[in-house]
Amino acid sequence: MDLKKEPITLEAAKTKMKNKFKPHMMYDKSGKGYKADTYEQHLAMKKKGYGHSKPSSKSKNTAKRVKKLIQKKSGY
Repeated sequence: MDLKKEPITLEAAKTKMKNKFKPHMMYDKSGKGYKADTYEQHLAMKKKGYGHSKPSSKSKNTAKRVKKLIQKKSGY
């Protein structure tokens, strides 16, 4: 019994992922939600840093505090 699998090509992997894709929500760092209706939209949002889970209010507050601190330190 041969357990070795044939290596999968990048194109075959992309096709498999595209066929398995289901529309879902993705969230930017502020917590605003956007629906990824296609695999291409999903990849574009992923590239922009969007995630699958909505950031908690704690992480939003932390991000605001860090932004204010950076502005103070840089003089903006």
